[in-house]
Amino acid sequence: MPTGRPGDDTYAFIQNRNSEFIASNLIPEGLANLRVNIAVFVNTSGKIVYGTGFDSEKLKLTSVPEALKRRISLSDALLQHPNAKSSIAGILLLPSGPILISSRPILTTKSTGPIRGTLIFGRNLDAAGIAKLSKITRLPLIVHSVNEPGLPADFQKAREKLSEKKPILVRPVSEESIAGYTLIRDIYNQPALLLRVDIPREIYRQGQISLLYLLGVCSVSGSWVGRLHSATARASGAVSVERFGESSEPRQQQPRPLGATAGYG
Repeated sequence: MPTGRPGDDTYAFIQNRNSEFIASNLIPEGLANLRVNIAVFVNTSGKIVYGTGFDSEKLKLTSVPEALKRRISLSDALLQHPNAKSSIAGILLLPSGPILISSRPILTTKSTGPIRGTLIFGRNLDAAGIAKLSKITRLPLIVHSVNEPGLPADFQKAREKLSEKKPILVRPVSEESIAGYTLIRDIYNQPALLLRVDIPREIYRQGQISLLYLLGVCSVSGSWVGRLHSATARASGAVSVERFGESSEPRQQQPRPLGATAGYG
């Protein structure tokens, strides 16, 4: 029987594949509550115990993307959890598009081991999510994958010029505004996304172009990745709550710029 403690239930599920756990948590309503599109439970041998995708528009379960399945191996960074405090969060590019991904070791509710496996949550980084962030920041945001077919010319030029030594590129758009570009790296520290923010020239003249960098690190990593990482923490046992998807945001380490967790180049 489920205990009512997500960490303990997940800890047991990874060994016994309890059907009640699936029926209580891994259903459309539960995944919608967590706001995740992918949930994968992996044991310590690197085998998928259970995995499902979720179409949040149709409210239907789907299959886990094959490209993600191929990454599930003990040698992959997603399963590299040397201790109970280990965690990974950031961007992952799939053929279907970019996703936000979070990986944590499966522990008890008290965050104790031994580690029984890895819980991976994924959330689609789609146009709706980008539009929501743009609304929150009150700035026009445009995001493209670095290898996207038909990449606009301005993004192609930005891709060529951006580097770790030059993390921000600025070009004029009109007499009133400028465009700032930055590169977002994936969990493997490889170039993944190009982000463009249109900023009023007045802000730029005041020497506040660093706003773009802050938007990238704080808004993208903190808002998008942070909330997903919190959901993974609750479900994997990193924090104690009543059931999946209900808790205040736990404290966590923010993804580092230029690091392996949604870093910036």
